[in-house]
Amino acid sequence: MPDLASLTLLGILYGTTVCSLSCLPTLGPLLVGESVGFRQGMGFGASFMAGKVVTYSLLGAVAAAVGSQLDLSGGWLRFLPGLMLVLTGLYLLIVRRPSCGKKSCVPRPKRKLPFMALGAATGITPCAPLAAVMVFAAETGSIGWGAASGMFFGIGLMLSPMILVGGGLAFLSRKIGVEIGDMQPWIRRIAGVVLVGNGVGYLV
Repeated sequence: MPDLASLTLLGILYGTTVCSLSCLPTLGPLLVGESVGFRQGMGFGASFMAGKVVTYSLLGAVAAAVGSQLDLSGGWLRFLPGLMLVLTGLYLLIVRRPSCGKKSCVPRPKRKLPFMALGAATGITPCAPLAAVMVFAAETGSIGWGAASGMFFGIGLMLSPMILVGGGLAFLSRKIGVEIGDMQPWIRRIAGVVLVGNGVGYLV
């Protein structure tokens, strides 16, 4: 039986350090492009991390089923994060949002699906902590415990400051958007181009 508390702690430590830095180039432009408030930004950040939890749970189950045969660095899986980044960037470029003025702002629908899908896709990016979790999952020999290993690691990530960081980025983006008004569509386009560029770079 895996030590789920240790896996959760590993997720917290990873989310507080390396993951926060590695996720910002992915999550940041999308939050800036959406230009929402702190509370909604936290919700989007939570959706992003929830997507990772789903992926980690599935990977843990697969690792328990196939053992050492699981390879995230090869095959079509390695293209999925880059492809999702490109699609998310295109989403920002194509889907329009109304601009906010200094006195009023049209409420926007809470579209969390792009954040969850992006989190789920980038969850398969190989990294040392994830490799350790997959080893734990493979050693359990149980699909249920393997899935639990990945899930508790992901829960640890959600307990890290990433969700608050998402809320802070969204809050700053919202404040800037209210002040500059008509420049919001251009900020959204720039954020979309950044994400497309990141995705293309990842694929290359």
